[in-house]
Amino acid sequence: INGPISGPLARKYGYPFSIHGGLGLFSLGAIMFWPCAVYYSYPGFLVCTFVTASGLAWLEMAANSYITVLGAPDMAAFRLVFAQSWNGVASVLGPIIAGRTFLKTGHSHTLNHLQWVYLGISLFGCVINFLFFIAKLPAHGRYRLLMICAVGR
Repeated sequence: INGPISGPLARKYGYPFSIHGGLGLFSLGAIMFWPCAVYYSYPGFLVCTFVTASGLAWLEMAANSYITVLGAPDMAAFRLVFAQSWNGVASVLGPIIAGRTFLKTGHSHTLNHLQWVYLGISLFGCVINFLFFIAKLPAHGRYRLLMICAVGR
């Protein structure tokens, strides 16, 4: 669903714009959880989960493409595999940390404790977005991306 939107925007405005857009959607979806938890709205929770997932999909599309054009072309595959290897680490450590910190059995009847978790996640996304903003990422033109896709270098 996000491909027809994020792809043309990345081609038109570049990778840094897409990274900021993905992080922004991610943070927006996470902060949208707060009112959904207050009113116990399951449809609202589905919407905020969709917005969060859309931001992550947009971010991954932009970051993976951006990783391939940064640096030496012969090391692009290594950079991409190294970056993606952190997904496995997070999928193992994430549930362990979540289970020990904010998913304790005493809070099973209320969502108040999860509101603060989603607020923290949203603020973390905003901080990362701000850090990418002040980092002044190098922009790569469309020609370089088309050459990489066409030739593989």
